[in-house]
Amino acid sequence: MERDERLFIEGTVSRAKQLVRQQIWAGVDEARLEAWFSQFETRQCSLLGACLLDGFIFRSRAQVEAMLHGVLCRPELVGPTGDSDQAVVDALKGRADPHIRLAPVIHLEDPPIKSGTYVLRRLFKLLRLNQKWASWPQNLPHIPDLKMIIFVDDFCGSGKQFADFAKFVGLDQLMAANPDCRFVYLTVAAHEDGIDHVHKTHARIEFIAGEVLGTDHHFFEGEHLRNFKVDGLVQRLQADYDRIAKEVGFGSGKVPALGFEEQALCYAFDHGTPNNTLPIFWNQRDQWSSLVDR
Repeated sequence: MERDERLFIEGTVSRAKQLVRQQIWAGVDEARLEAWFSQFETRQCSLLGACLLDGFIFRSRAQVEAMLHGVLCRPELVGPTGDSDQAVVDALKGRADPHIRLAPVIHLEDPPIKSGTYVLRRLFKLLRLNQKWASWPQNLPHIPDLKMIIFVDDFCGSGKQFADFAKFVGLDQLMAANPDCRFVYLTVAAHEDGIDHVHKTHARIEFIAGEVLGTDHHFFEGEHLRNFKVDGLVQRLQADYDRIAKEVGFGSGKVPALGFEEQALCYAFDHGTPNNTLPIFWNQRDQWSSLVDR
């Protein structure tokens, strides 16, 4: 191992541990981090582990809450007639019906711990909103005189989950029955592909995300590895990743080895990880200990 490579690996692991200790990565356990990285060491591919850590984006509870607060105060949500950035939040705090409803992106058969309900519950608690203005999506057609419906989730990766949800909730019929109502899809984070898919299938949806990811966030094809400017680096890391994936079984189920839709993200929240993220971070298997939970 060359000296520069060794220094990069040691420095990256040390920095990751500092992020955990300083609570910037609050929600990541240091012992779990060490156990996860040791798996790369025993397989003689520490550089892959270090590059994955170097590109890892982890949003702590405090960061998620800050983004949630931010999206509800965005100018495009408030609109030109809003008195302040807090207009929607203030309306949702009151007792008088604001004719706004927030609903989780969830199906009837989904468990209540799904991310949509979790994020919605956190949003109401964080901003002390009146719980009367939350609704199950299947109840929306029975609420009269709605001016705005806000669908809430933590992440939109491909947009296919929202398309399935739209069929379940009868979104086209709901829109037809409420021609003057605004329909908003609000997420903590989203991928450009997901945003594009939602706009193509439902042009009337207003999409608001706290953070937007794109093709540059693809671990192997994005800007992160390009910035190293090392010949053969991507090919080397891809070969190491493929070897581990084959050994432990990443990609053997519904989710490909590079994550759903092969977006190959290095992204996680404190409460869970999108399946668009590389399984090497979150897929707990007999031969692999994950860094974060799914």
